[in-house]
Amino acid sequence: MVDVVSFANTLKSINELGEAVDFVAEYFTKNFNSTHSIVLIWSSDENRVIFARWKGFESFPTFLFEKNSEKTGAVIAAIECGCLVLDNYSESSFRLPGEEFEDIGPVVAYAVPIIGSMYLSVSCGRKKDCPSFKSDEVEAIFIITNILANHVSRIVYQESVVRVHKGFYIILSGLERMLRGEDEAAVLSAIVQDMLEVFDAQYVVTFRYDPIQDVLVPVFWHGFVEILPLRPGEGVGGRAFKEKRPVLVADLSFELPRDDKVNIVFSSVLGSVISVPYYLDGRCIGVLCIARARYKPPFTNNELFLLQLIARLLEAILSYNKVRKEEEEKAKIISRLQKMEALGLLASGIAHDFNNILNGIVGLAEILRIKLEDGELKKLADMIVDQVKHGASLTKQLLDFSRRSQAEMAPIDLVVFLKEFVKFITRLFPSSIKVKTTIIPKTAVIIGDINLLHQALLNICINAKDAMPKGGELTVNLLVDDQRGEYIIEVIDTGCGMSKDVLERCLDPFFTTKGGFGTGLGLPQAY
Repeated sequence: MVDVVSFANTLKSINELGEAVDFVAEYFTKNFNSTHSIVLIWSSDENRVIFARWKGFESFPTFLFEKNSEKTGAVIAAIECGCLVLDNYSESSFRLPGEEFEDIGPVVAYAVPIIGSMYLSVSCGRKKDCPSFKSDEVEAIFIITNILANHVSRIVYQESVVRVHKGFYIILSGLERMLRGEDEAAVLSAIVQDMLEVFDAQYVVTFRYDPIQDVLVPVFWHGFVEILPLRPGEGVGGRAFKEKRPVLVADLSFELPRDDKVNIVFSSVLGSVISVPYYLDGRCIGVLCIARARYKPPFTNNELFLLQLIARLLEAILSYNKVRKEEEEKAKIISRLQKMEALGLLASGIAHDFNNILNGIVGLAEILRIKLEDGELKKLADMIVDQVKHGASLTKQLLDFSRRSQAEMAPIDLVVFLKEFVKFITRLFPSSIKVKTTIIPKTAVIIGDINLLHQALLNICINAKDAMPKGGELTVNLLVDDQRGEYIIEVIDTGCGMSKDVLERCLDPFFTTKGGFGTGLGLPQAY
């Protein structure tokens, strides 16, 4: 006689679903002389198996994991009738196709409801030449099935409730960090690490979509040393991104095609997986994925809902930081414009008087040049004229900031303009600098001032040239941003680049890194 009390006490000490099921399968083998056993969880809502473990089979019939599968077996049939006892399974109408099912004889199958629309179904079988199950054995299997069902319900329900509570802590903690203005990367990394513990997951990873490479790039992850990028549609994460919907997989080894490289790599160690897409400005920009080990309980709908809430938190953090960065950038722009305006007011107040002084100086210097014979004094007079002309050029740049006249707006075909501009700077720059261009649109007409555009672009290119004293490559491209409906003129050089400090100040008036050779007004004027 089977000692059910001892069985129940031993099972109570096991708190992992996979271990509990494996214990039951081994218990059937030792105490009922069974050669085959199956324990599965069936979802009536989805009409399919969402979790299964088996013993005595080389492989489990994967079609049982398909939704609305027409094929069935004793373990599935038991869900409809509650109990199924067969003397010869291989000759019954419940026999599944396949050679490994041909030598199964006596079978006992029980199914009992657990949580919501889910059922736990247990099947215990012997070979053909073995005796049928006795009535006391059938009764014992029924009792064991109910004990296991109660235990599974407790594991799944308790862990689900605890994780939901802890998950809300993640959300509140993340919101608090966000409002305190903590670094975005630090906040997201902390959330991902917390999720690993809360969901009892093997790994947690946040993918961000790279439209240029057309791949999902791992940004933050915990649980694995390295996570490889995914193509849209590849793996559970790629599928969630491509279909723009959450994907919950009860057992990875049955859900994906066997030729899926991602599945082959991970299905040996991972069981249940959830992937949820997240958005920014209405566009899907990535997916949030969590996965459990093979012998952990499968994720529930409550946990799927919780992960969706955390994905919304991720969206809120990204959106909040984007707005904050835009506000900071606007503040910098306003500050810079105020500097420009102050400079313009200063220039408009003194530039005309300063020009009059310079005109007087240059006039007197020209008279000296005429009256003096060749010699040192005439050379000094020539230097005075050159320096005054340099001062007049600087004054002209100052006046450009204070100019109140309207720009001469007219249609400009950027394609034609850029081709002519590239020819101009190719002749202007030394041969050691190779000028290249790529023009994407066939035509690109805008309304603007062609002289101001030419001057702004020339100032940028001159700075690029000065950054390549030993030669290099200057590229001027015309691109199209279809999403924003904008044309982009892109200037790229192979020069020395800028340090972070220089980059922050490069648009400030009079800031220059060229020593006495620069005025510090080229880039500010372009801006």
